[in-house]
Amino acid sequence: MRVHALVEDLETAGRAIVAGATVVQLRVKGSAEQLIAAGRGFRALGTTFVAMRPLCHAWWSARLIAGTTSCPTYRRQATAGTLPVNLKFLVEGEEELGSPNLPGVVERQRDALAADAAFFPAFSQDPDGKVVMYLGAKGTVHFEVTARGGDWGGPTSRGIHGSNAAWFHSPAWALVQALAGMLTVDQRRIAVRGIYDDVAPPSEEDELLLARLSETLALDTYLRQNDVRRFKHPEQGADLLRHFLFEPGLNLNGIASGYVGPGTKTVVPHEARARVDIRLVPRMQPETVFSLMREHLGQSEYHVETELLHAYTWSKSSVSDVANSVLRETYRSLGFEPEVWPLIAGSAPFYLFTQRLGIPVAMGGLGHGGRQHSPDEYATVDGLRLFEKSVAEYVLRFGAHTP
Repeated sequence: MRVHALVEDLETAGRAIVAGATVVQLRVKGSAEQLIAAGRGFRALGTTFVAMRPLCHAWWSARLIAGTTSCPTYRRQATAGTLPVNLKFLVEGEEELGSPNLPGVVERQRDALAADAAFFPAFSQDPDGKVVMYLGAKGTVHFEVTARGGDWGGPTSRGIHGSNAAWFHSPAWALVQALAGMLTVDQRRIAVRGIYDDVAPPSEEDELLLARLSETLALDTYLRQNDVRRFKHPEQGADLLRHFLFEPGLNLNGIASGYVGPGTKTVVPHEARARVDIRLVPRMQPETVFSLMREHLGQSEYHVETELLHAYTWSKSSVSDVANSVLRETYRSLGFEPEVWPLIAGSAPFYLFTQRLGIPVAMGGLGHGGRQHSPDEYATVDGLRLFEKSVAEYVLRFGAHTP
């Protein structure tokens, strides 16, 4: 049988990483480093989320193909040419850019990509060693909101002296007011008409998983990992998880305008920009969501323009499908009982496999890394060894499970 290994590079500069190509410097740090207290590790920008992952995947891909992994059974079968599965590798280098070319590749290579399952390798252990297993991913709509001076008011070609705010409009204020109108003051609900109309409730399987999660979930771990002191919702347990996993989340990535340097320079900017993303849960569709956002921000009092940057829909698999049932069995065979989540709150273009190609996606592998999209991203060396071993074991068990 055939298992399709989905491997992707999240390089923010848009440069693909292939086997043998290195675009970051990796430094081995001692275990005294607080961020890698679990043991020696690599620390560099992108260690877990941007660059180290594809390098690791190129590494284990080459070792899988060559039959040189640390798993003796796999090594014997690979060397003898008797692996129980056919492996296909798809490597893309634009995930952080929204995977703009991947849909076209999948469509053109539909026959070549035919498989029984897709496997997305990822470090799946938290700092305490617990294995977390996700059955899907939210979709995303990422857009830019811009306020510029024009016929409505405000400077049109350059920033002007701040004293002019007494009689001229400010594009910076226009942007702030438009953004504030998208979310309730407590930040718990999106204040855009119709945005919740297509939100699907958790399925029966989802509710069962949420109930189990509420018994094992260590909320303090997530607060500690992210250096956050409290959740924005008052609920706990399964109710808090429903907010996190089965409601759309609206995020303001950043705002750029005016002057924030040293001293007291005052200015009325001629332009202000913000990057916004919204995560989509099952049944929500990117086209509808962006249309609602654009309609809301297009109200005459806001004076802003909206540009879509990238978007794709959600994906969902089941704990009982072959890809994920074998992954859970793999973890158990290695001495780990995984904590199974219905979704990951982040996004990845898994829909291309579950919806376009009609095959389930499993996401995982042992090992630990952290601080994605933050300074000092890292991955532990021991985790890399466990990662390789778990992937080889998964391949063998997948072959044993499928006719």
